[in-house]
Order: sequence, then structure tokens, then C-alpha cells
Amino acid sequence: MALRMIEYALLIYRLFRRFPKQIVLYVGDAPLRMDDSWNEADLAFHYTLVDVRDLDSEALLASPHIEDNLLAILTRLRDQTGTVRQILRRIADLEEPERRSAFAQFLIISGLRRLAPVVKEEVARMPILNDIMDHEVIGPAIRQGLEQGLQQGLQEGLQQGLEKGHQKARSEVLKRQLEKRFGSLPAWVEPRLSALSVGELDDLLVRVFDVTRLEELFSA
Repeated sequence: MALRMIEYALLIYRLFRRFPKQIVLYVGDAPLRMDDSWNEADLAFHYTLVDVRDLDSEALLASPHIEDNLLAILTRLRDQTGTVRQILRRIADLEEPERRSAFAQFLIISGLRRLAPVVKEEVARMPILNDIMDHEVIGPAIRQGLEQGLQQGLQEGLQQGLEKGHQKARSEVLKRQLEKRFGSLPAWVEPRLSALSVGELDDLLVRVFDVTRLEELFSA
């Protein structure tokens, strides 16, 4: 992770000529083992690493914002069932389509803490959530996920989402670098960038300063 944060810092610096303040929020279930620094002979680098279980769950639950309430499920909870019930009640009080969106997010986040059985039991106590569970598209998938082990499917989906996020972020950084270097870009560039993998985009980010023509970058 430290090496990845160095790469991000350098990419941001190339665009804005300023190094960012970097904070990584760890949401994994296993104990935190990542390093928050990188020290070699001529390089010393540090970023802020926070374990979400060290955050105050009560403050997050007391927040008027549902996004904060959802994050509370990842903290070190004294009462998992009570917390799940409290968050589901907040979700049930929302209007559509916010309620459906918040419920889907809650399923993903609670899956990271292996709370599928608790969620399933508490959802059954709240008839107002039936419109979500009975939805013709997402309802069957939610029920199947709860039966088969929600956390496995959601963690796989989250990993895919993170990978897509990395691809999109690198694509946007490269696009801005190309615009700064070559001016307005032709229409074919953006689809080409969207089709590239994270590794391919990293390669272009390194080579973008070595080419003299836009076409040359994509011809290799």
C-alpha cells in the first residue's frame, strides 16, 4: 500500500505541483498489518493510516447523515444486533429512491463484517423494507445473497468495484495530462482510455512525457 500511495502522490504532483495529504481508511476484517511508510536509502515517505475500528461508532450513529450511520457498522461494535437494527430503522424512514440506495449500500458494508445472518433476521422484522426485498430485479439477488453467504459475494463485488475505481482514476489523470501536453483531445482518445487496464494505464502514465505526438503514445 505504501508503494501505491507513493505512485498516487507523484501522479497528483505532476498535475498540480503539490503533494497531497494522504489518508487511508482500512476497512478489512483481518487485523491491520499494512505499513504506513516507505523507507529506502534515499527515500522516506509516510501517509496516515486509520483502522476504521478505531473510529467512534456512537458519533457516526448519532449523525443525521445516513452515510455516516452506514459506516458505523464497520467500527468495533459492542452490540452488533442493536447497531444493525438501529441503522435499518434509519433506512426504513427514508423516502424512495434514497431508501433503496441506502439499503443496497448497507448490504455491501455489512458483508465486510460477516453480518448476513443478523441482517436477514432484522430485515424480516421490518415490513417497510418489503418493497426492496420484493423488487423484481434486486430482490431475488438480495435474498439469494443472504441465503448463500452475503459477505463472499459482496466482497467480490467490492473488489471489482475498487479495481474499476482505480482504472477510472488513472484514466482521468492520464486524460488531464494529455490535455495539458497536447491540448484538446480527439474523440477517439476517451474510448481508448476506458478500454485499458490499470497496468496499461500505468505504462502510459510513465511514457506520456517521452512522446512527441499523441498517436505515438497509443501505437506502442
